Amino acid sequence: MKFISIINKFSKSPTEVNMLQLISFIESRKIHNEEIALLAETLATSGEKLNINKNISTADIPSTGGPSSLTTILCPLYLVHFGYVVPKLGIPGSPAGGVDILAQIPGYKVHFMKEDFESLLSKHNYIHSLADENFCPLDNTLFKFRKKVGKVSVFPLVIASLLSKKIALGVKNV
Repeated sequence: MKFISIINKFSKSPTEVNMLQLISFIESRKIHNEEIALLAETLATSGEKLNINKNISTADIPSTGGPSSLTTILCPLYLVHFGYVVPKLGIPGSPAGGVDILAQIPGYKVHFMKEDFESLLSKHNYIHSLADENFCPLDNTLFKFRKKVGKVSVFPLVIASLLSKKIALGVKNV
């Protein structure tokens, strides 16, 4: 079965069987950059996408977090300081991931409707929330399954997951 067929099957019906088939296919062969890009685009377009003005410079530095990792929290603030708009999505995954840390702050919201996300981004030039049923829902579903079956570190899936969130939010500089 071709990779595009597996992706289409998964995107139409993200069952555990279809997710396992996708993961197994990726692990069984060398995945090309074009295939990773196709998966990233599929994950990104499974939910809302931001339409950011082309004249606005957006940027993000992806981080997988980790104990004592300050890049997750500080880099977006530096980017804003240097004039970038920083829309950021994360997936809960580690006790020290960016969105995991922010979620510990009393009153910090991690779920937003598209309109609220855009409004806050426009006002503050930075927002960090969770991928959910609004943004990148397939990525969120696939990541939860990857955690369940011990496949969080499958490199092509890590890349596609990171890129999908950048695509969905219109990030131009990564």
